[in-house]
Amino acid sequence: MKPILHSLYLCDKTFHTEHLDRLAMFGPLGGQRFGFLVMDGHGCLIGELVGDCRRVLFKLRDSIPNKHSRGGQSAARYARLREEARHNLLRKIAEAAEKLFIEKGEPNNVGGLVLAGSGSLKNELQKSSLFHPKLKALVATVVDVSYGFEQGFYESVSLSAQALADAGLDRQRSVVESLFSLMMQGSDNCCFGVRDCVYALEAGALDRLIISEQSTMMRVELTKKKQHKSDTEANTHDGKSDAQDEEVEAEKVVIKFMTAKELKTKRELHAFDDGDLTIVKSEPALDWLLESYRNYGIKLEVVSDITQEGSQLLKGLGGFGGLLRYPVTFDHLDDDFMDGNGDDDDESPAADIDLDEYDF
Repeated sequence: MKPILHSLYLCDKTFHTEHLDRLAMFGPLGGQRFGFLVMDGHGCLIGELVGDCRRVLFKLRDSIPNKHSRGGQSAARYARLREEARHNLLRKIAEAAEKLFIEKGEPNNVGGLVLAGSGSLKNELQKSSLFHPKLKALVATVVDVSYGFEQGFYESVSLSAQALADAGLDRQRSVVESLFSLMMQGSDNCCFGVRDCVYALEAGALDRLIISEQSTMMRVELTKKKQHKSDTEANTHDGKSDAQDEEVEAEKVVIKFMTAKELKTKRELHAFDDGDLTIVKSEPALDWLLESYRNYGIKLEVVSDITQEGSQLLKGLGGFGGLLRYPVTFDHLDDDFMDGNGDDDDESPAADIDLDEYDF
């Protein structure tokens, strides 16, 4: 979910959704999350950019002494004080960046970093051993800005737009290529298709889920009435005991995955009427994953079909792929639950997964 930053009041015969379209054009995640480190001799600001939404995460004011002498201090001593102040500032910036963008030794859902500033401090940080090595690898570009803090943040966003776009696509390619590489090796540490990915997710074996943002897969929650017999009641008639069993109706929750096109067709044909199935809720599988993937302790990668790798993921693997924590065997799953390719133009049946069928 992303905040709407604009307010608009118009009396017109049509609805104006320009700002909503602008938010939607960046995809369900609002685009990749990028970090910005803006620094100068007066302090540092660390912010993030998601789509077109900017947010300040950290601000530090800590001035470095200027390059001029003062009475009672030698030039050498003053230079040492200045270098010490620069080192302390770099250390604070590096520690803050690590706290914000590193979690459990790995980058925390950040697609790239931008180092910005009006002096050489940004270059020193990039080369410094204080800067986390995995954050160094994420640096997409280094830009010169005329200001610090918020004004420098806004300026660096506009100056780094092209570099961030390239970095986001490169990251998507790298993620999908890692999945393809494991598949070519015949490794059991990967899975693809919505059936296998959902099974691995529920089993706790999934480490990283890769999903296409163009996927049309829907998550449908249904209730199914089932009958079971209550406890036997003993009734005595003329000294004899006979058992009376009462039929009791209960509702069972069933989760199914299918494309939006198949869901529409089944609704039109009233296909859910069989077996006393009632649709409780239907939502895009991607939206459900964005809201709940943290509950499963996995990493979620949303990729576009702009790249060749992303297009292959969508058309060839149904838009779902996963990297596993440990090998999992999917041979025991019912072959009737076939994975569709997530494309509305394909007439092949989509995945119809009943999670209650599985013994997790």
